[in-house]
Amino acid sequence: MIYSSLPSQFCLPDLCAITGRICELRVNPFQAEADREARACIGLYDDRKKSNFLNYGKFDLFAALSFPDADLKHLTTCLIFFFWAFSTDDLSDEGDLQSKPDAVQAGHDISVRVVNHPNCPRPQYSYAAMFYDLLARIRETSTPGAHKRFIRAWEDWSSSQVTQSRNRSQDRIPPVDEFIKMRRATIGGALVEAMVEYALDLDLPDDVFENPVIRAMSDATTDLMTWPN
Repeated sequence: MIYSSLPSQFCLPDLCAITGRICELRVNPFQAEADREARACIGLYDDRKKSNFLNYGKFDLFAALSFPDADLKHLTTCLIFFFWAFSTDDLSDEGDLQSKPDAVQAGHDISVRVVNHPNCPRPQYSYAAMFYDLLARIRETSTPGAHKRFIRAWEDWSSSQVTQSRNRSQDRIPPVDEFIKMRRATIGGALVEAMVEYALDLDLPDDVFENPVIRAMSDATTDLMTWPN
């Protein structure tokens, strides 16, 4: 059998040692102020459980390291993005909706209405309500290109969450090629790329991101996040 010739274990290279030689580690000086503003914006000071979750997660430091050149307003939005992204992702990845595709689909549909109808009432569903607030900030402070790419990335990410939940509910293990494409979407790498563009207040044309070299770099960096995750 082919399995008998495979090693019992393998070790990934030290990815941080590889990227650390290229990417200088810097911290945004607005970290503390952005954390206060972001928590106030979504009312987390009044909820001890959620506040403890954020303290444990150190999302403020994560944002400060991820977006070291952002001004205070953009960094605050980036931090709110992390609040929304990690809580929503955990809900379908390891939380109550892990293998409930119909519930994940319902949340997706509510969020689609938020995207397509910006002036609609704020949803009652808490995760979509956070998304509603996040989009309002992004529309206010982003360039048109960054906003468009964020929406496109969200659509791919959110749809992939439904697919992933359906696979889990059916105990289905997709083929490797299918899994790689789906995992590139579920990790949310394109969302982070859009937020990097947003944080730097860039307005790049579509053909930059559609260049084969840039697309290959995007896949490579996404895989770098995905495989060790």
